[in-house]
Amino acid sequence: MASLPESIPSVTVTARYLRPNGDPLKGKVTFRAPALLTFGGADVMLAGPVEAPLDASGAVSVVLPATDAPGMDPVDWTYTVTEALEGVASNRSYSLLLPQDDPEVDLADVAPTDPSKPNYVRGASAYEIAVAEGFVGTPVQWLDSLVGPPGPAGPQGPEGPQGPQGPEGPQGPKGDPGDGSVNSVNGDLGPDIILNAADVGAVPDTAPGSPGGVAQLDDTGTLAAAQRPTYTAADVGAIPTTAQGTPGGVASLDASGKVPSTQIPPISSGSTHFDVRAFGAAGDGATDDAPAFRAALDAAAAAGGGTVRVPAGVYLMDSARGEWPAPCLYVQDGVTIAADEGAVIRRGLNLSARLVQNFDGTEEHAGYSGHGTIRVSGGTWDGNAPAKTGSGNMFAFAHAERITLDHVRVINQPNNHAIELNAISNATVAHCRFEGSVPKPDSPQTTEAIQIDAALGAAGLEGGLPYDGTHSRDIIITGCYTGPSDVCGPWGALVGSHASNTSNVYRRITVHGNTIADTLVYGVHAYDWYDSIIADNTIGGTNRSGYRSGIMVTSGKTKSDGVLITGNVLNNVGGSGYGAIEVQTSSGAKQAGGVIISNNIISGYSGDGIRSDGDATQINGNFIRAANAGATFGINVTSGGTSHANVTLNRITGGRGASVPKGTVSYGNDPTITPPA
Repeated sequence: MASLPESIPSVTVTARYLRPNGDPLKGKVTFRAPALLTFGGADVMLAGPVEAPLDASGAVSVVLPATDAPGMDPVDWTYTVTEALEGVASNRSYSLLLPQDDPEVDLADVAPTDPSKPNYVRGASAYEIAVAEGFVGTPVQWLDSLVGPPGPAGPQGPEGPQGPQGPEGPQGPKGDPGDGSVNSVNGDLGPDIILNAADVGAVPDTAPGSPGGVAQLDDTGTLAAAQRPTYTAADVGAIPTTAQGTPGGVASLDASGKVPSTQIPPISSGSTHFDVRAFGAAGDGATDDAPAFRAALDAAAAAGGGTVRVPAGVYLMDSARGEWPAPCLYVQDGVTIAADEGAVIRRGLNLSARLVQNFDGTEEHAGYSGHGTIRVSGGTWDGNAPAKTGSGNMFAFAHAERITLDHVRVINQPNNHAIELNAISNATVAHCRFEGSVPKPDSPQTTEAIQIDAALGAAGLEGGLPYDGTHSRDIIITGCYTGPSDVCGPWGALVGSHASNTSNVYRRITVHGNTIADTLVYGVHAYDWYDSIIADNTIGGTNRSGYRSGIMVTSGKTKSDGVLITGNVLNNVGGSGYGAIEVQTSSGAKQAGGVIISNNIISGYSGDGIRSDGDATQINGNFIRAANAGATFGINVTSGGTSHANVTLNRITGGRGASVPKGTVSYGNDPTITPPA
């Protein structure tokens, strides 16, 4: 088996997967670096996924380059680990660092159970470090070795305080009885001494039951009722029963034994969890719950961040926070919206504003300095189309970092995007569903479920100030689904961009492991994307009129460059005059370059299977089959393509063949592709 050059440090990754009864699982684990890895010192480049199948015992072992290998380009990256296990309902995909200082890693020690904590590397214990440095013995002996000898005695301290008085000593001997006469009692002298109760420290016999006296017991030996004291709540440090449910009093319990919601304070000191029900949300589908949601979000922001919980129920959002472009709900730094299963947040017919956004429409945050570290998790977010027409985005985020949406379901969105990521750095959209849209009638290609955008002006995202040209970067779209709903058709595309400028590009966009059941124009549209990956997606369609490409890479205003398209399965997504996978250059833009199209399966195309006018396009190892009537070529590198194109090891069936320009490097194709002389 081939191995890496010795100059490249590697890490051996192992794992074993079993069922709860101990039977080994079947499947594979895929490790994927973000792009081509270049090792100049070793004169080698590494690319593509590493698939490690489980053996008969459910075990897997693979040797991978360390993520901090010296002389490697790029740097500061992680592997994407994807588990594909048979019979497991929800497989994981997470990031993994493999530093060279830890040459052996088992996934059981590092794989997270929570997708929000994706990076982890195991370190050695203090005992393991001691053994590595020469210690010999057990952990207990090592711990004992850490205890040193007793130190010298310190100086004597100061004298302590006097101790308590000792017990009374024994009685002394009896004194001289004298002559038998009493000379004094309690300081009184003489033979005629009369003593009263006070003289002997007693209570007079007239005192029982009288004021200032002592209590008188009745015939039963108990205190008479007339002599028993009467106390108030204040006398015993208690709160009176009349204080229940009143200001300054105590909470009362209702018939179910719970505190009524009217007596629950909206926020307690130090709280980081805010239930919208406690702020007055009804969840009945009829009451406008937007004010209650806004109050909970404002309380979380005032606390410096926290989680706004949305229990099961139907919550109508029917009013905006203010005048356009103010949103319905304004989410700020460090706030999470966590919707329980069964929670539905529905746009009302009176609401045309964007539903959730991280800016109020007037504030300015240049670059990525706006409200960030925001998460939206769970819930069904209903745009209420077709009853509702013409509205803002469901979610809009601008000028910020660390935005996450996971397990969100957006349905029946009218006339706009489900998610707008405008001038955003480091965002993840994971395991979300986008079902049903009423797209813009004159431009369905610009109605992406997820738009990756830049701060280019009010036409892109009005109120997302300033319009400083900042482009989004470091975006991951993974494990998502899009298709029609019961009442609305599909989106224009799952994810894409359609606007840019001549001075910047979108960088490091990853679209991985998504299912696109049906869209109107594109599956994925990479517009001026740099250093990006479109991998392992399943993209389907219906060959409808107006459809263009399952995957389109466009040099729009500047240039698309360094895009890897690999491992995708496309069916019925190549429109007439387009490629199921296409690389194109718009007028005035620089020629798209460095695009690798490899190991894809393309079926049922009506134009070309793969079409490119880009520079140095590498088309390798694809299976292109089952062309529809009227299809042109399996592979079509147009005259715009240059002699830098490589077309190798592709299989084309259905008799469509290929067209490539002079100078194309071609070998190993079936059927043979011969460039013109």
